[in-house]
Amino acid sequence: NKWYKIRLQVTAEAIRAWIDEQKVIDLNRAGHRFSIWPQQEPVKPFGVATWNTKAGLRNFKFRNL
Repeated sequence: NKWYKIRLQVTAEAIRAWIDEQKVIDLNRAGHRFSIWPQQEPVKPFGVATWNTKAGLRNFKFRNL
């Protein structure tokens, strides 16, 4: 029963994520290979999914930087 502001930034150099205003991920992409589990195919390209819970999206925005 709480809404969180989630922000994700993906660049050629890094992946960064914030929940509300707290940075929770700051990963350098160099030397990493990324893939998804086959079960996640239906949620491509953004990977928005839940497991054993409920979720909703509101004010969803996407932009190229």
